[in-house]
Amino acid sequence: MTDPKAFGVTIRGDSMVPVINDGDVAILVPSSAPRGGEVVVARLSEEAGGGVMCKVYTPKDAGAKVVLTSYNSAVHPPLEFRREDFVWLYPVDSVTKKFRRP
Repeated sequence: MTDPKAFGVTIRGDSMVPVINDGDVAILVPSSAPRGGEVVVARLSEEAGGGVMCKVYTPKDAGAKVVLTSYNSAVHPPLEFRREDFVWLYPVDSVTKKFRRP
Protein backbone atom coordinates (compact mmCIF):
# COMPACT_ATOMS: atom_id res chain seq x y z
CA MET A 1 0.00 0.00 0.00
CA THR A 2 1.49 3.32 -1.04
CA ASP A 3 -1.18 5.70 0.27
CA PRO A 4 0.00 6.95 3.68
CA LYS A 5 -3.60 7.92 4.50
CA ALA A 6 -4.98 4.42 3.85
CA PHE A 7 -7.17 2.90 6.54
CA GLY A 8 -9.43 -0.08 7.06
CA VAL A 9 -13.13 -0.32 7.80
CA THR A 10 -15.20 -3.34 8.78
CA ILE A 11 -18.05 -3.97 6.37
CA ARG A 12 -21.50 -4.56 7.87
CA GLY A 13 -24.57 -5.86 6.09
CA ASP A 14 -25.36 -7.99 3.05
CA SER A 15 -25.53 -5.48 0.19
CA MET A 16 -22.22 -6.62 -1.35
CA VAL A 17 -22.70 -10.39 -0.92
CA PRO A 18 -21.35 -12.68 -2.35
CA VAL A 19 -18.16 -10.69 -3.10
CA ILE A 20 -17.83 -8.77 0.17
CA ASN A 21 -19.36 -10.24 3.31
CA ASP A 22 -20.39 -8.90 6.69
CA GLY A 23 -17.25 -8.71 8.83
CA ASP A 24 -14.76 -8.36 5.94
CA VAL A 25 -12.29 -5.48 6.24
CA ALA A 26 -11.97 -3.06 3.31
CA ILE A 27 -8.77 -1.03 2.88
CA LEU A 28 -9.61 2.48 1.63
CA VAL A 29 -7.28 4.78 -0.33
CA PRO A 30 -8.35 8.38 0.33
CA SER A 31 -5.59 9.90 -1.81
CA SER A 32 -7.09 8.40 -5.00
CA ALA A 33 -10.25 9.41 -6.85
CA PRO A 34 -12.72 6.62 -7.54
CA ARG A 35 -13.14 5.36 -11.12
CA GLY A 36 -16.31 4.00 -12.66
CA GLY A 37 -16.92 0.37 -11.80
CA GLU A 38 -14.75 0.42 -8.68
CA VAL A 39 -15.95 -0.56 -5.23
CA VAL A 40 -16.05 2.44 -2.88
CA VAL A 41 -16.97 3.25 0.67
CA ALA A 42 -18.93 6.49 0.86
CA ARG A 43 -20.12 8.70 3.69
CA LEU A 44 -23.26 10.73 3.04
CA SER A 45 -23.78 14.19 4.48
CA GLU A 46 -26.40 14.52 7.21
CA GLU A 47 -28.56 16.49 4.76
CA ALA A 48 -28.50 13.51 2.37
CA GLY A 49 -29.47 11.04 5.10
CA GLY A 50 -26.09 10.33 6.70
CA GLY A 51 -24.59 6.90 6.95
CA VAL A 52 -21.70 5.02 5.40
CA MET A 53 -22.07 2.43 2.64
CA CYS A 54 -19.98 0.11 0.51
CA LYS A 55 -21.12 -0.02 -3.14
CA VAL A 56 -19.99 -0.07 -6.77
CA TYR A 57 -19.40 3.49 -8.04
CA THR A 58 -20.72 4.78 -11.36
CA PRO A 59 -20.45 8.49 -12.23
CA LYS A 60 -23.32 10.01 -14.21
CA ASP A 61 -23.92 13.34 -15.97
CA ALA A 62 -20.20 14.15 -16.25
CA GLY A 63 -19.70 13.38 -12.55
CA ALA A 64 -22.47 15.65 -11.25
CA LYS A 65 -24.38 12.58 -10.09
CA VAL A 66 -23.30 9.25 -8.66
CA VAL A 67 -25.05 5.89 -8.89
CA LEU A 68 -24.11 3.37 -6.20
CA THR A 69 -25.04 -0.24 -6.82
CA SER A 70 -24.86 -3.40 -4.77
CA TYR A 71 -23.72 -6.85 -5.82
CA ASN A 72 -26.82 -8.10 -3.98
CA SER A 73 -29.06 -5.98 -6.23
CA ALA A 74 -32.14 -8.21 -5.84
CA VAL A 75 -32.38 -7.01 -2.24
CA HIS A 76 -30.62 -3.62 -2.52
CA PRO A 77 -31.60 -1.53 -5.57
CA PRO A 78 -29.26 1.13 -7.05
CA LEU A 79 -29.10 4.50 -5.30
CA GLU A 80 -28.53 7.85 -7.03
CA PHE A 81 -27.03 10.92 -5.37
CA ARG A 82 -25.65 14.33 -6.27
CA ARG A 83 -21.86 14.49 -5.97
CA GLU A 84 -22.18 17.13 -3.23
CA ASP A 85 -24.26 14.72 -1.10
CA PHE A 86 -21.04 13.01 0.03
CA VAL A 87 -18.73 13.97 2.88
CA TRP A 88 -16.22 11.56 1.34
CA LEU A 89 -16.09 8.83 -1.26
CA TYR A 90 -13.01 6.58 -1.21
CA PRO A 91 -12.03 3.68 -3.47
CA VAL A 92 -11.48 0.26 -1.93
CA ASP A 93 -7.97 -1.09 -2.61
CA SER A 94 -8.51 -4.55 -1.17
CA VAL A 95 -10.71 -6.62 1.10
CA THR A 96 -9.51 -8.98 3.78
CA LYS A 97 -11.83 -11.91 4.28
CA LYS A 98 -12.44 -13.36 7.68
CA PHE A 99 -12.83 -17.12 7.47
CA ARG A 100 -13.10 -17.86 11.15
CA ARG A 101 -16.18 -16.34 12.72
CA PRO A 102 -16.68 -16.01 16.49
